[in-house]
Amino acid sequence: MKTEKLLNKIENAGRITILDKDGKKLISMDAGEFLSAVSSGDCMEKLYSDIYEGHADVADIQKRAEKLGIREDIGRGLYLLEFEPGISSDIKEAAAELLRELFGSDKSTAVINEGSHSLILIHSVSSKKENGQLKENADKALSMLNTELMVKLRIAYGRVASSVYDLAGSYKEAVYAMEVMKLFYEERLVADYASLGIGGLINDISDEACERYLSECFGTKHRLHLDDEELQMVNRFFEKDLNISETARELYMHRNTLVYHLEKLQKKTGLDIRHFNDAVRLKLALMIESKASAGRNI
Repeated sequence: MKTEKLLNKIENAGRITILDKDGKKLISMDAGEFLSAVSSGDCMEKLYSDIYEGHADVADIQKRAEKLGIREDIGRGLYLLEFEPGISSDIKEAAAELLRELFGSDKSTAVINEGSHSLILIHSVSSKKENGQLKENADKALSMLNTELMVKLRIAYGRVASSVYDLAGSYKEAVYAMEVMKLFYEERLVADYASLGIGGLINDISDEACERYLSECFGTKHRLHLDDEELQMVNRFFEKDLNISETARELYMHRNTLVYHLEKLQKKTGLDIRHFNDAVRLKLALMIESKASAGRNI
């Protein structure tokens, strides 16, 4: 009788929080999911993670989804949130709880631990505005976590999973988008698999093709050795659309001084980046070098 009353209380609670012996929060979840997990040893988070990690086949997914009351046919967005290494478990759990609160009105929402410094967020997406909603929700999550917890993180996401079975594809795309963002777009905090631009293209080019391109630009040594000041100058010059005056102003130097440094760079690389074609060649070469320095043998 006492057990029945307890189960009724849990069912009516809406959401429950489980604490450890020291009073620290272990997990917070929907009461209905908790009861399902207790009775079946399964829950929505476990099913989702088994799907995107490839540990469940179609028959298994169908059976478990039906038992847990999870719709298979709705669109879902999957986000990979990567914090700085060394983030404490308490801060990470606080971030997970804030995400649950932010997207809590959606019964398909799940926040899953992904390694020591990452989380996976999954929630349903309206098919009518799925692309805009993905970006909007990524920006919203980033802003909230920065404001509330003052943590540094990046968020990457793939295309919408049109059914629960497609979460594995969305997960792979999110992981890929995160890799490309960290490799080529260091200044960005949000990456969309569908909008990776030239970085996504270069990341897909074979090592042999990259080597051939560098050899074509710089001969058999095909290595760029630009120091930090040179890289800063080049990056600012590209950001300012090859405008010498704007770049000089940004770098707090006289226009003629910048021209002098650009001419020195031309002697060093054989490329005059004041001209569009040479600027493109150097930009591509720098991105390929980034790819090589990340551990690929070019």
